[in-house]
Amino acid sequence: MAATTEDQPITRSDANKGFAPVGAAKTLPHGTMCFADSSGNAVPEAGGNQFLGVVEPRADNSGGAAGDIDVEYNRTGQFQLTGAGFAAADLGKAVYATDNNTVSKTAADNSRVGTISEVISATQVMVDLDPQYSVPA
Repeated sequence: MAATTEDQPITRSDANKGFAPVGAAKTLPHGTMCFADSSGNAVPEAGGNQFLGVVEPRADNSGGAAGDIDVEYNRTGQFQLTGAGFAAADLGKAVYATDNNTVSKTAADNSRVGTISEVISATQVMVDLDPQYSVPA
């Protein structure tokens, strides 16, 4: 290919951002966690589904078929998340999503989200999302 002196279009990807088709009749509120179902569609249900990231902005596919719209989500970064029973000794421990708005220290059938980077209170923690867990298997 020959050199050019003309401006060229570029495609850039932000490694922090991800995009996925939204499941049928699903709404993913801004600031909540989203997960990939067995078909690879983003859904708000945590249990047994792979963690994707934190939704930004809202994706409303409540009247649509699977894949009619995509959701944009943050794969990495630190986010304040809600749970219960957190203490200073939990710093550095893994957290798991029990639903699209709640994390806990219990693995069970929950989706791993990341690591506690700050304990704000017994119900609020800063979580460092781990992209190792936010990429569908």
